[in-house]
Amino acid sequence: GTNFLNATSVSFNGVSASFTVTSASQITANVPAGATTGTISVRTPGGVAMSASSFTVITAPSNDNFTAAQVISGNSGTVSANSVAATKETGEPAHAGNSGGKSVWYRWGAPSSGVWKFDTLGSGFDTTLAVYTGTTLTNVTQITSNDDASGSTSSSVTFLAGNGTVYWIAVDGFNGGNGGGSSAAGGSVVLNWALTASTPVISNFSPVSGVVGTAVTINGANFVSPIFVKFNGTTASGTFTPTAINV
Repeated sequence: GTNFLNATSVSFNGVSASFTVTSASQITANVPAGATTGTISVRTPGGVAMSASSFTVITAPSNDNFTAAQVISGNSGTVSANSVAATKETGEPAHAGNSGGKSVWYRWGAPSSGVWKFDTLGSGFDTTLAVYTGTTLTNVTQITSNDDASGSTSSSVTFLAGNGTVYWIAVDGFNGGNGGGSSAAGGSVVLNWALTASTPVISNFSPVSGVVGTAVTINGANFVSPIFVKFNGTTASGTFTPTAINV
């Protein structure tokens, strides 16, 4: 604007903000705690200036924290949120191994045993996605996680869920190499989930290491009529049941 020298106050819809007068035509101000959407005012010895348009204050989503996770249900569905003002709690895991910084949480109880797919297709930013079990943020156990799925910035996981088991789903923003926190990606969040009838899922395998020729049992679901089993791209021979493969 103009005539900003010697400004005495800057307010966002009536709430005073900290500010720095850069020049007679520019002020930098920080949106204050408690501010709501409305006009910006600048007071100087010469009078008060009011912005012609409103500044929109973005608030943290209601499911920003683990304990306030949004409850979702059913075999399939889609929910949305906005994570621009979301935060990361102290002690929160690094979802998909990334520091992130703008997570939102969902709580889903599996309606039956089966294989489910959760993804963030349709989200407006580079997401990370993780699924956990547990009762508190400090004792959650990761079931699965993903950063980029199929070469895109959306995330996708498929896992074997147990009937009645409660799962916690976190969607965060990739930090872009800037250390996470407020610099993490955020924006329009879309979370989709659906029961999959035939997608194979590996839950675990034993032993976790061995020499060539070691018999490995792979546990999971939807193993009927496998076409092949590979170890880092090398095809193995073996026998199978609907829930385990011995190679």
